[in-house]
Amino acid sequence: MPRVSKKKEEVEKKPEKVEKVKKQKKVRKIRKVKRKDIDDEEEHIWIYGSPSIDNEAYEFHPELQDYIEKCWKRGNKRCQVNIFTTVWTIDFQSMTRTKNASRGRPIRRIPKSRAKSLENLVGIEGFYYERKGGFQQSENLCNICLAEPTIPTRIDLCGHVFCFVCLKSNYNMGLECPTCRGRIPSHLVEESTVRCDLNLHMECPEEYKNECASLFKNLETRNDSRKGGSRHQMLSNIVCAESPELTP
Repeated sequence: MPRVSKKKEEVEKKPEKVEKVKKQKKVRKIRKVKRKDIDDEEEHIWIYGSPSIDNEAYEFHPELQDYIEKCWKRGNKRCQVNIFTTVWTIDFQSMTRTKNASRGRPIRRIPKSRAKSLENLVGIEGFYYERKGGFQQSENLCNICLAEPTIPTRIDLCGHVFCFVCLKSNYNMGLECPTCRGRIPSHLVEESTVRCDLNLHMECPEEYKNECASLFKNLETRNDSRKGGSRHQMLSNIVCAESPELTP
């Protein structure tokens, strides 16, 4: 059998053509970062100036307030507003306002609830924010008798309001303020206290008429022998004259 010569087949491996993919340049889109506040639900106001003992701060006009707030929430770096025909640039990064490349003046964004706590802050109407000293009770209810206060008496230390009789009873029993357990000052319940808010023309409730009549009768009897008896007698006569049904 003839010998078959096998030729070595040279397999030429051709390199595969690799198509060069052009690298596409990634275009970074600059997105405006929206500012999200923790207290976003709370209403804010914009003021300019530094409220202090010597300096005053002012609140922007309501229309400017809305515009500045929108620009702030959009994430703008700055915006321009027209104040008394003068164009001001509001810079949110430095929190300043400038005009004609002048030195920046401070601005602030504060919760509206804090406006009353700032000294010398002038509101939109040109008046200072009303500030009340201490706690002010908004609910017209005595927490001792759970009824509308009769001769409302306010504890100046904590601001809570109660009926004068209820407050005096608590004081005599050595108890504190029923709402906050604060101390009840003695000057509120002293008998020598002259009250200017007592309405002598007030109607006495039906269920207290007998007690009121007996109270004035006891005062009259007790103070006959005292020096100041005439003053109590005069008060008794005035009340009885206004309410004949209370006459003992």
